[in-house]
Amino acid sequence: MKQSILALMLAAGMVGNAGADAMVYGNGALPCEAAYADETAAYISSQWVLGYITAASTASGVDLSGVINHAGMDGNAGMYTWVAGYCSSHPDEPLVDSVKQFLFDVLDRLESQSLPTLAGKKETNSTGEGWQ
Repeated sequence: MKQSILALMLAAGMVGNAGADAMVYGNGALPCEAAYADETAAYISSQWVLGYITAASTASGVDLSGVINHAGMDGNAGMYTWVAGYCSSHPDEPLVDSVKQFLFDVLDRLESQSLPTLAGKKETNSTGEGWQ
């Protein structure tokens, strides 16, 4: 479990702490204000967030869906709400920074929980459905 947490920490910090040469593609590079400027932008941004979180979960081997659901965040909707709330408080920061902060919050929650890793687990979320 400690190795999984370390991997997730590295995944959370890689983009957010990367130097000026790091490239962030898509809506993740937009300031939060633009990422949630209207309904269409918010939908595209939510899909970008989901892709980033999925990549962090897969790369780290930590089942983030278990953390998100156990923390009472109500799955994807809770994750989107957390990120959008952070963005509304930090409109000039890029969307990727809000997701990084979300992952750091997840890491704080991991410290007090025992969570499954993805190793040896078929690709399903905590309800047994396919990854959303």
